[in-house]
Amino acid sequence: MLLEVGNLLPLVIVVYLVLHLPAIIMLVIGLRLKERKPKTSKTLLILAGVYFLVGAGICGGMF
Repeated sequence: MLLEVGNLLPLVIVVYLVLHLPAIIMLVIGLRLKERKPKTSKTLLILAGVYFLVGAGICGGMF
């Protein structure tokens, strides 16, 4: 067999992290703005959560 499942795991992890990079950035910015701008922070945290949820569903559906 040319490609084994063990060889694909690092690739899947890297692809998952790259595709979720915008959500990770929104999460970090949202946590940093929590004190100064609570409304903006709440919006960013909700969007990051939705992004993670939808992304996990799409990635999980592929397997």
